[in-house]
Amino acid sequence: LDLFEKIDDKKYAYLNQFEYTLHGQYAKRGKTRQIYFSRQLLEEMRNYYNIERKLVVATSKFDDPDNLFINACVNRSIRGTVISKEKATSLFEELRKQLEYIDQKHSYHDCRHTFATELYDSQIQQSGNEDAALLVVAERLGHSWDHKTGKASSATRGYVAMREQMIKMENKANDY
Repeated sequence: LDLFEKIDDKKYAYLNQFEYTLHGQYAKRGKTRQIYFSRQLLEEMRNYYNIERKLVVATSKFDDPDNLFINACVNRSIRGTVISKEKATSLFEELRKQLEYIDQKHSYHDCRHTFATELYDSQIQQSGNEDAALLVVAERLGHSWDHKTGKASSATRGYVAMREQMIKMENKANDY
């Protein structure tokens, strides 16, 4: 919630991206990491928190949980409870089925690969340095890297392996 306060604070008016520490108890493999939110996304999250979430809590039989995202379903037995760890995956699967033009083999995790590839590309365009770009991606994804050599792990390199294919597809689309 402290990030919501920073949105309107004049000290942070120049920021378009905010950093948040996600503590290990809430993160994959218990590893504390930094996550980043754009100003626009934070504003949307604050609106959700102040309007939709508040209404769900008011119409729930449960006390307000100490979590941002809660179930808003009509079923009173779970309305207002913390969403499950699988919620994003199951929601993605439901939406994917409704959108026939999306490859039905894609998973929620593929969005993470797309994010990594796009971030890697933008970092290369900014710095011109592939190793530095890989380190930014590794940090954002919570991957480890060799602190002695400054090299990203093979897992991170695997996430951005599709960059060249992405560039070819974008160039082809721009030709039309």
